Amino acid sequence: MNTPEGKLLLAALRGADYAHAGEETAIELALADWPKSPRRRILDAGCGRGGTAHFLQTNGWGLVTGVDRDASSVAHAREAYPDIAFATADLTDAQSLPDGPFDGITMFNVLYAIPDQAAALKALRTVAAPGARLMIFDYTGTSGYAKAIASLHPEFGLWNPPVPAKMSATLQVAGWHLVTTHSLNREYERWYADLVSRFTTREAALASVADEATIAYARGFYANLLHLIREGALGGAIFHAEAA
Repeated sequence: MNTPEGKLLLAALRGADYAHAGEETAIELALADWPKSPRRRILDAGCGRGGTAHFLQTNGWGLVTGVDRDASSVAHAREAYPDIAFATADLTDAQSLPDGPFDGITMFNVLYAIPDQAAALKALRTVAAPGARLMIFDYTGTSGYAKAIASLHPEFGLWNPPVPAKMSATLQVAGWHLVTTHSLNREYERWYADLVSRFTTREAALASVADEATIAYARGFYANLLHLIREGALGGAIFHAEAA
């Protein structure tokens, strides 16, 4: 579902341009410890269709720049939210990122989809100001994840959900210092149970952006995702780090 079509379907399902779990509630929770400042420069890494970047800037967290590898999602974001700067970039390639320095970097359900997470974190460090904050809101995996997905959608095999016990070391080699980890396992179960229910309550919105086969695939995919969460193979967390 991590495709332009998948993001469009999620936007219809959620009723706004969010691909990540929890939508606006999640943003408020993830950045509860960040004082709001119009002077702070924020990079929303993996911005998708731009809804999160728009919410961050509109609600006073700072001046936001959004980047994503998907050109069609960036094109939508530029049209929908013209007051925010958006750019196409590969998060693992420092040369493709916008000029920093950024005081804060946010990643909402992004890291799990990057095969070389260390490369992405290192690249982001190059555009971070001294002492910059990094917030990673993401799925988390356990040692049983690989076994649990064996009989489910093949797409889960492409995922690389961060393992909380390994995040400190992963961040450290990339030039970041892990400050706090906050589990969201219960919240993820609640959020995805609600998302699955919307396949019934938002049928008309879904039909306007996708055909029956695509909707059926997505319904099954997110039902499987909810199963993984309830079985304890997949969870969620907020990681706060600072530039070392």
